[in-house]
Amino acid sequence: MLPFVRGELMADMAAAVERERQRVAAGGAAGSAPTFVVVSSDNLIRALVKSIDGLGECDIAQVDVPYATPLVYRFDTQLRVQPTPLAVPPLKAGWYLGDPGRVQAVQAEIQAQLGSADQEGCELRLEEGETLFGG
Repeated sequence: MLPFVRGELMADMAAAVERERQRVAAGGAAGSAPTFVVVSSDNLIRALVKSIDGLGECDIAQVDVPYATPLVYRFDTQLRVQPTPLAVPPLKAGWYLGDPGRVQAVQAEIQAQLGSADQEGCELRLEEGETLFGG
């Protein structure tokens, strides 16, 4: 996953930001920022969340990604994640796009299904000080 994210995805995101910058510089009206959608399994999304939000092992264990609910992050033109007051801890920058009551209900359902299962080894492991998005 890391080669794809660091290589293709980040390169595509940077290229889209640059195309928009050039379009505006050439006299085009400022539009909306490029939007990217990443669809994956909950474990891979959790790995991305861990890196994007800079979460530790204990924090990411508290993150339950509700199914069928977009998790939104905003980045600046340098592709640095932007914190938001909409994030519910332990998240700092991501927020769920949906009814908060539904999100909490789905997260409770996930917790009930997991019970006390040992999930050690299911998380993406980065080298010390390494982040997925370089920030």
